[in-house]
Amino acid sequence: MFVISAMAILTGVCFLMPVGAKAAIWQTEGVPEAPSGYTSTNYCDYHRDNYGDCGPYIYTVSDIDQAYIGHFAASFQGTAGWIGPGLVAVTSCLSNNQALYSTGSSCWLLYNVELRNSAGSISTTDGTRTIGNDPNPTFRYWVTNIYVNEAIVWGISNWAEGRHVYGTLNTGESTVNVGESFAVSWQSDWSDYEGGLILSWEGAVGRNGSTSGSISVDKSGALLFTGLSPGVGYIDLDNLCGPYGQADSGVRPLCLERRRVQVNVVASFVNLNFYVKNQIGQPISGALITINQDFGNGTTRTTDSNGFANFGVYTNRSIGYSISATSCNNMSGVANVGTSDKTVNETLSCSIGCSGSSTQSCTVSNACGTSSGTQTRTCDTSTGNWNSWSACSAVPPYIPPNYGSSCTSAANACGQTSTGTISCDGSCSATPPPLSSCPATSVSISASPTSVSWNSSSTITWSPQNATSCTASGDWNGSKSPSGGTESTGNLTQVRRYTYTLECTGLNGTDTKSATVDVAAPVPVVGPGNPTYSVPNYCESGPGGYIAWAYSDPAGSPQTAYEIQITNTGNFNNPIYNSTDYFGSRIPSSSRVHSIPTGVLDWNTTYKARVRVWNSYGSPSEWSGDTNSWKTPSYAYPNVIPPYQFTLLPTHPQQNKVVQFTDHTVFGGGNENSRQWSWIFGDGATSTQQNPTHTYSIIGNFTVIETVTDAANQTCSYSQSINIQLPVPVIKEVAPK
Repeated sequence: MFVISAMAILTGVCFLMPVGAKAAIWQTEGVPEAPSGYTSTNYCDYHRDNYGDCGPYIYTVSDIDQAYIGHFAASFQGTAGWIGPGLVAVTSCLSNNQALYSTGSSCWLLYNVELRNSAGSISTTDGTRTIGNDPNPTFRYWVTNIYVNEAIVWGISNWAEGRHVYGTLNTGESTVNVGESFAVSWQSDWSDYEGGLILSWEGAVGRNGSTSGSISVDKSGALLFTGLSPGVGYIDLDNLCGPYGQADSGVRPLCLERRRVQVNVVASFVNLNFYVKNQIGQPISGALITINQDFGNGTTRTTDSNGFANFGVYTNRSIGYSISATSCNNMSGVANVGTSDKTVNETLSCSIGCSGSSTQSCTVSNACGTSSGTQTRTCDTSTGNWNSWSACSAVPPYIPPNYGSSCTSAANACGQTSTGTISCDGSCSATPPPLSSCPATSVSISASPTSVSWNSSSTITWSPQNATSCTASGDWNGSKSPSGGTESTGNLTQVRRYTYTLECTGLNGTDTKSATVDVAAPVPVVGPGNPTYSVPNYCESGPGGYIAWAYSDPAGSPQTAYEIQITNTGNFNNPIYNSTDYFGSRIPSSSRVHSIPTGVLDWNTTYKARVRVWNSYGSPSEWSGDTNSWKTPSYAYPNVIPPYQFTLLPTHPQQNKVVQFTDHTVFGGGNENSRQWSWIFGDGATSTQQNPTHTYSIIGNFTVIETVTDAANQTCSYSQSINIQLPVPVIKEVAPK
């Protein structure tokens, strides 16, 4: 069943309410007086704080399930003694326990009107209205007649309206055949309404042959529709929504939501068969039959030698047809097709007759063949029909006396024979057996071993059966003995699978087999010699350095990756550095020098390292021998490079002006009293002070070099280029004379 949902409209605001409500209850509750502490000027504040509204009454609607309100109007009248201005609000709440603002309640603000004067009225409004100029109006309001499910439940002065409405639309068939009729029924609970119900249809269904249309209908009824063509049809029920009337005009319905049913129309085919003959009962071949409807397989057919033709047509159809044939009168008619095959038998009036005699060819056959001759017939002029044909003049073929006797064929290449019988020409029907009956040719082949190391060999062994020749292909070639044999592959130097195929041929066919040998990848070597370690520039870095190694591969495969381990103990069971862990995998590189990353090594510690490598086949080498042990310095070298380089003031020095050089070296440790400084100013002058001064007597570019040595005799230098400029002229202001 399809159900229509009503829409509540109050003061211009629309609410879509659900269906299935029980009778609503409208209640009027007085607002209690304000407690002490609230004066006449803040009376409304109290009610807004505690009840959400300011006014003498609160109207609520409660329902166990749902309620429907269509229209609402109220009036307002000012009297003495009430405090304002205030807001008049009407709220509708639907609750499962008839309690306002309780858990499970659903509430809607129906309207909210602001009053500004001492008297006035408002009806079917929306928004906020300003009436008059009284800053302190007093007011009361009434709720008019309220209709819920067509029953007045409470009323005072004005009016409101609304109702629970629904409608249904049904069909007994959801799928019908083309040409099949079906009933559609509808029902509405409206007894009074503005406008009317409209029943419309479109698509593959219709009435009176129309594929689309609409009609006005009563609130209930039924009509017949027909499936017109394969596809989907729709039938809809709507109403015309009229305007709301006056209070004494009865309850006005809301708009009916469209109801729709869908009907699938399918095509069921049956056979329409035609048999056409002439007036003496002879089938007419080549008669043209035309029908007046196309069911997807054409509208014309030509009868066969039996006078038969056939169409595939829809069920439950009246189909017009016409028939024409050479030397015959035309004929037409109507075939009423039901739900099963339909056969139409028609007789045409045709010109028939004969004269004289006629001759035709004929044959006579026996076990040894067929002979040809002729036969004749004469015309029976009394009936216009031909008499029977005479006997055939042909003589049967000759059959030898020993025809069918057993005989033996000649032998084939294998010495085999077959048996047969004597044929019509006196020869034996048997032939030598085919070579396929000779023993089949086969061969087996194997390799030992099937897997070898790089630059090693394997042995191929083969054994044919019933073979006359054998030919090799793949990774060997040439003719091989059909009696079998063995052969070495020679040293295999490609890392891949070698395939040795042998094809042997005999009297009864060919057989091909293969054997394979897998060659393992060569293993690279770190060497000759062990890896070596070289120190870094400690003036520019912390503990680090470089590991270098040699690489070789027996197959000449290049290095594609490497791995480094560093330990500070006597073994590599727990190395302090593994490049695989550090970089996430082995390092893909052909480089044979590895820079130890910053932060791996500590000061004043002894280390050693080892290496392993991978070739292009992905084969790893064994771990190399260890590098020579090395020990890092006791502490960091003096750091004189940026940002710890020396500075000078002024930054743009001038000729014959003092330049202050300031050291900013950061030392890694050692006795502070053992540290030394050496300055070369580029003009031949030097200094051993930590922060010297110097005056340049000539202009130009000079390279200043600072060299710092710590207590461990660890020395680092840094140089900067400075430009000595002419002194800036002094401008002296002289008063005019």
